[in-house]
Amino acid sequence: MNITHIMKDSLKYPFSDWKKFLIFGIILVFTNMFSIISLFTDDLTLAFGSLVSGFIIGFLAKGYLFRIIKSSKTSGEEPPKFNAWGGMFKDGIKVLLVGLVYLIIPFFLIVILGLFLLEIFGNLILNLGGTLSTSATYGFGIDFLLLVAILYVVLIVPITLLALANMARNDSKLRSAFRFHELFSKIREIG
Repeated sequence: MNITHIMKDSLKYPFSDWKKFLIFGIILVFTNMFSIISLFTDDLTLAFGSLVSGFIIGFLAKGYLFRIIKSSKTSGEEPPKFNAWGGMFKDGIKVLLVGLVYLIIPFFLIVILGLFLLEIFGNLILNLGGTLSTSATYGFGIDFLLLVAILYVVLIVPITLLALANMARNDSKLRSAFRFHELFSKIREIG
């Protein structure tokens, strides 16, 4: 299968069933709308209700995206149906958990590394008799951390997607997203 065929299929896929595509689009619009309302309102009840509604609809959207991944292993010709909302909601929570686990550890490592580097560079500049301002030191540290974060995202996002595909292949079992030996053997197969 060549890249041109893959690109054509990916562009045809969402339009193969307009009704499902439209429903999914409406779900995404409501998710974003509720998130925006919760940010720009002074009414705490409305903000909380919008935030909760946004999360619930967001879980459904993530669950549907997971269902798309899951259906691609069997038919994959047209988008899956919008049914079994409870299962879709559970799958959305699982997708969120997988994403958090894959991102939370590196997030804390980057924060700790950042604090460590700021301390080292700040002391180094002072010991060398430099007069570099604190803001410049922090700026360098933030730039370095941004570079590390971008590199990490470039590396971890494909692994996270592969973990979700492995979870989809194993009947939505959460632990299969963390079977690292399977994931890395797949990576070796792919190249």
